[in-house]
Amino acid sequence: MDDARERYRRFLQGDKEALAGLVRDYHKGLTLYLNGILGNICDAEDMAQETFARIMLKRPVMQENVSFKTWLYSIGKHAAIDMLRHRKLLTFEYLGDNVAVSDENILEKDYLVEEEKINLYRALKEIKKEYMQVLYLMFFEELSVEEIACIMGKNRKAVYNLVANAKAALRKKLTEQEG
Repeated sequence: MDDARERYRRFLQGDKEALAGLVRDYHKGLTLYLNGILGNICDAEDMAQETFARIMLKRPVMQENVSFKTWLYSIGKHAAIDMLRHRKLLTFEYLGDNVAVSDENILEKDYLVEEEKINLYRALKEIKKEYMQVLYLMFFEELSVEEIACIMGKNRKAVYNLVANAKAALRKKLTEQEG
């Protein structure tokens, strides 16, 4: 059993400090992932908090065959999609930059310490949202294809195809930026 699953189990048994540790460990990564869906860092931060609030209040049972991170990101993704549906904005096209650019930059620098990762993350924001999501989960969160498939609601073959197309789009974007 991984440490995060164990901490969640302890939270369910009444250890509030265990949940605080999970929030501390996963909040920034979840926020950046949700930013890729929502296109707005403030909304992403709100949705990350909402995701942890849902866990705290509803105390859902985890599936046995998934990691805590996969499970958490899946809950966050579904909450973000619900938010977009309510706003009637569900699209994978670029939603535009809103006022929180400085907040987004602070979060990027805090979480993505290495310069190459920061540049790569910025380039990811220039490709289709679905491409950004799959590459972010694979390279920044280091999730397996199975975990990504679970989060994105796709089968393994679809994820492999999505990764191949996303890499090609990213390669093209990086070549354009360098040239």
